Amino acid sequence: MDCSRSRAHKTKQLHEFFLAIKHKFRPVVILSTPIVEWHDYGVTYRDCYVVAPTYSLRDRSESYKFTEEFILRVQACEYPALFYLPKSEEFNIAESIIRLDCILTLPKEILRPCGNKAMTDEFKDCLMAWVWYFLGGSLDKDIQAYRDLALESLRATFS
Repeated sequence: MDCSRSRAHKTKQLHEFFLAIKHKFRPVVILSTPIVEWHDYGVTYRDCYVVAPTYSLRDRSESYKFTEEFILRVQACEYPALFYLPKSEEFNIAESIIRLDCILTLPKEILRPCGNKAMTDEFKDCLMAWVWYFLGGSLDKDIQAYRDLALESLRATFS
């Protein structure tokens, strides 16, 4: 399913199927510049962005939804599909996990801006290096060094 397409009704082919997935509005991190609208064969591909959803670590009562060990392992970069996002009053962000295994494209018109804040260059560089690693690229040497030290510390703590 490509959520960036808007089509007039078209006959479904034998190898095609409709896919409906339950969704809710949640914060996302935009990972791309706008993908410019283009047209082909009467199909309009709207302006959209590549995004990764965030999942808060705390419930409504401010209790953690995950164990301390799991959160520390995410912070230590153990899981390639997860990226820790610290709480930020400045950016109006709750302590969260960015889920790279849920990356998708969303049309610009359904995104709800939460201010005109942009990622810091340092955070953006680190996140994009982690996205590259998740997609099969090599891990940045500084992140690898941090990961090795953090995981070694966790093994000593939780062994």
